[in-house]
Amino acid sequence: MAKAKPITIEVSHRALIGRIERKLRRHGQQLRADRRGGGTLRHMLVDVKKSEIVETDVDLDKLARKLDVLHPWERTTP
Repeated sequence: MAKAKPITIEVSHRALIGRIERKLRRHGQQLRADRRGGGTLRHMLVDVKKSEIVETDVDLDKLARKLDVLHPWERTTP
């Protein structure tokens, strides 16, 4: 028997950001968009309580997997 192709579910960019924001809110952090790059959109993590930037140039897919909000059978749409 041939192996069945694993099923993958597409998650939109906006849905992924929503999942990340809900998870970060519990930890007192926010995901913010940095639009100063001349047309390129970059994201950064901000600690709300301390009012400081925790991380810049955040890879949303890696962060989502780290926070367990993007499952192995899901992938983001471009």
